Amino acid sequence: MHRRGLFVVVFLLGSFPVLAGTASAQKITDFTALQVTLSPEGKTEHESPIYALGGKLRIENVMPEAEQKLVMIYRPDKKKIVYLNPERKSFFESEADEAELGKLGAAYIKGKKEKDLGEEAVGGYACRKKEIETEIEVMGFRKRYSTLVWQSPRFDMPLRTRGEGGETTELRNIRPGKPAAALFEVPAGYAPAGSLIELMGEEAPPAPPAKGGKAPSSGFPIELPPGFKIPMPKP
Repeated sequence: MHRRGLFVVVFLLGSFPVLAGTASAQKITDFTALQVTLSPEGKTEHESPIYALGGKLRIENVMPEAEQKLVMIYRPDKKKIVYLNPERKSFFESEADEAELGKLGAAYIKGKKEKDLGEEAVGGYACRKKEIETEIEVMGFRKRYSTLVWQSPRFDMPLRTRGEGGETTELRNIRPGKPAAALFEVPAGYAPAGSLIELMGEEAPPAPPAKGGKAPSSGFPIELPPGFKIPMPKP
């Protein structure tokens, strides 16, 4: 696996606990919005409708590079992530224990600093703007990431993030209110897929057998280092 990919995964895992969990008497947990990704020049590169309901999360078109418009549903109450392929009428389900994911990120975080940059509104909501610098060590290699984050006390996720390269992701058109509960369930008539690759209608590349003649079972398209786990679907 490319080192950059490992660093990015661990960075995201390590950053999430810092961004979420701000106390507020007027927390907004139920809403719909549009998640927009902007290039460093400010050009819209990708848009994903997003729905939140009491901790449950649905994001549409989560893999813009894929030919199909996949949907991801996060169900912390069931410790599951479900991927839907509306085109193929199929779904794939994987385990997602938030506590375990947090431990995974913490194991690779070697240092973290926060710098408060004051208050700035995003979409009409007052936010604290912070610069978060994280040092990560993976497989003996260290890297520092610096990210700008706009966090509102009314939401459990940042309303805007900006990476070192200038790419920005933000929530727009936020509409408080309960989205339909059916959005967080597998639609009737969808057939289960054996893997995320199968869900996308692709064939997995043949993997070399592991010691003892057994095939590796990471479920990731490429073999991971021994003992390394990342929050990707299991077969």
